Amino acid sequence: MRRINGLLLIASASALVPSIVSCGQEKVPPPKPPTTQLVTERPLPQYAQPMLIKQGKPTLVYLAEGNATLRFVDITANNNELARVLVKPRQIVRIDARRGVMLGDTIIRPGPLPNDHQYGIWLEPEAGDMMRDTTIRLAPQPEKTGSNPR
Repeated sequence: MRRINGLLLIASASALVPSIVSCGQEKVPPPKPPTTQLVTERPLPQYAQPMLIKQGKPTLVYLAEGNATLRFVDITANNNELARVLVKPRQIVRIDARRGVMLGDTIIRPGPLPNDHQYGIWLEPEAGDMMRDTTIRLAPQPEKTGSNPR
């Protein structure tokens, strides 16, 4: 029994040694990441084409996601252009058979329009548009000092 107690005492002491040794050492903070901002711009491909973003019978509604040129057409009448307008982000446009083509509450092309026709809203690519990729790594937080204001 005495031999087992001695082994337990040695095992317990060896487990405590690393924690006692590391007690006096201060923790070293990990290195802080550098503050960077990388912006890469490149022109849109030359083959950017108009894109049909909404199609159907009236009432046709679209919420603009960003600055854009939208074109409104009567698809049934051989893609006859009804209107073209610059929109800002979050503006609502619609094709209404009774009131016509509208930007918010403003009538761009008065109605009435044939109710049984198919209409389309096209997004027109802008010349000179750029694609931008931005990577930002935030600045590190300032170090806290150990002094307390009195």
